[in-house]
Amino acid sequence: MVRPVPVYVVEPHHHALHHIYRAIGRKKLPFSKVLMVHFDAHPDLVLPPGLDPARCRDRDHVLDVVDIESWILPAALAGHLDRVLWVRSPWSDQLPDGDQQFLIGSKDGQARVTCPLPYFLSECMWTHQVDEGHELGLRVQALDALLEAKPGDGGNAWQPEDRCFVLDIDLDFYSTQDPFAMVLSQSQMQLLRQLYHASFPDPTADPSLLEEAQAKRRAQLQHLKEQLQRHLPTAESSNGGPSIETLNGLCHEVGPINNPQATSGVDLQADSSDSVKVCAPGKPVDRDTDSGVDLRDDTVNSPVADVQVDPRLLDLCHDLTIRPPKGEPLEPKLIHDAACTCDMNSQLQHHVSSRDEILALVQSTTRFLGRLNAKPALVTIARSSLDGYCPPSDVDFVQEKVLDALRELYGELNISLDYEEPSAPGNLE
Repeated sequence: MVRPVPVYVVEPHHHALHHIYRAIGRKKLPFSKVLMVHFDAHPDLVLPPGLDPARCRDRDHVLDVVDIESWILPAALAGHLDRVLWVRSPWSDQLPDGDQQFLIGSKDGQARVTCPLPYFLSECMWTHQVDEGHELGLRVQALDALLEAKPGDGGNAWQPEDRCFVLDIDLDFYSTQDPFAMVLSQSQMQLLRQLYHASFPDPTADPSLLEEAQAKRRAQLQHLKEQLQRHLPTAESSNGGPSIETLNGLCHEVGPINNPQATSGVDLQADSSDSVKVCAPGKPVDRDTDSGVDLRDDTVNSPVADVQVDPRLLDLCHDLTIRPPKGEPLEPKLIHDAACTCDMNSQLQHHVSSRDEILALVQSTTRFLGRLNAKPALVTIARSSLDGYCPPSDVDFVQEKVLDALRELYGELNISLDYEEPSAPGNLE
């Protein structure tokens, strides 16, 4: 008897991890060597600041500290996932296409990765070596490129074959919003891009240069956070309107900057001649407890310690008191989180798709999954509409079409709608 494929539909994406852990506990998924095929407009590959590596197999602890940007790597740290294929939206560019093989583990009591890409350096997640860890293979590819791949180009290494795989789909893969663009003005976002701009050495640079650059980045983020807390008055917004939920999970999803002429912000290159301009692609390290760095210690060699407040920051704070965030209270944390989504030439992905574009992407999804010649052990789907990633006007349409595609591929589905949504279509049972 063929069992129906279990499908769990959640609202915020990190709620998917609960169902993955439950499947492991019920032995529906193996404890280790699981492949995740991750369709998303954003990588979601941040490490949660509150994660204790010693408790990475404590389900309750992990579920308590993860958020929408940081729910995948804890499962890799625990040894459950050893391969992640991020199928990115056509308009997403936070990580370079290709394969990365690295370790995820602990260093000085903190969860860290050994991958020196700017995405991880900007999050202050990188370390040259971990005390103990697991190997993780990461492939990043656009859907069109995966469909064009030929058997001899290395694609076979990512076929599920005899291993279990989890199919994870964020509906913002098909239509994507930038929630902060609806909260702050363009001029306010531009000031934040200038203030939070940073550049890093090339990933192939000497580890000492990478370590110095990451220390400077940590100091830069802490300094700006403290200055916002000092100079930005807290006030209630008078604009009303719906609140964006989980804003603190939005600040990881910005991609690399390609303008080598940009000079605003902080140079973190540590005098390296080969550098890559990047944005702050993730929620900064906290920044209250995690850094362990004294900004007034000369050994940090930080360009942001003990300096006069940037006049642009004062201009921004003044403007925010006059034009507070729409529908949100004026809070330093919200502004800091918004700033960490952008840099001089990049910001959160924003591409609201037409219905024809959505249907074309769903069709391409069906073609790619059909080529895998395997059924997933389970499917997780995130609506991501309440946090502002997937347009609320699109989410039900996208969900219906994706579920129809899964039925076409896998036959009978056992669908669980794990969210409160009065407008959920009645034909999704």
